[in-house]
Amino acid sequence: MAHTKIEWTEMAWNPSTGCTKVSSGCRYCYAEVMAKRLKAMGVKKYQNGFNISLHIQEVFNVMNDNNHHVFQILTKRAEVLMARSKQLKWTSNIWMGVTIEESSTLNRMDFLRKIPASIKFLSFEPLLGPIGEINLKGINWVIVGGESGMHSRPVKKEWVLEIMEQCKN
Repeated sequence: MAHTKIEWTEMAWNPSTGCTKVSSGCRYCYAEVMAKRLKAMGVKKYQNGFNISLHIQEVFNVMNDNNHHVFQILTKRAEVLMARSKQLKWTSNIWMGVTIEESSTLNRMDFLRKIPASIKFLSFEPLLGPIGEINLKGINWVIVGGESGMHSRPVKKEWVLEIMEQCKN
């Protein structure tokens, strides 16, 4: 694990590596840039570069055995996790979240609600457009933020305020 500059967490652990881009929020992926750097540095875990390497059951075993830590899992692939969720042990220290970057990806919340995590959260980050009305039933926590990096797209204040107002209700 490594300390991180992510405002809503203290440390980051990336036991799975690589990805495939699934939505517009992936266009300027920081993880892809980081994977290329780490592969070039010879970090064994990144020998496949940005190709997907999954270790889901092993990761859950580690999280289950370390209940003195809170693990926050964030994905854009809520449907994949939901499909595998019954095979996993969801201890109370495992929080599950999905990224929603615009209204067209709101359906990820429906998958999240079906996952038996004790804490469920949404990350509207990078927020790339207005979200509209959100059904926050069963959601414990919401994160909102803009995109970072060299080619970051702007976030509008009204998009953030709209989400904030819905969270207050």
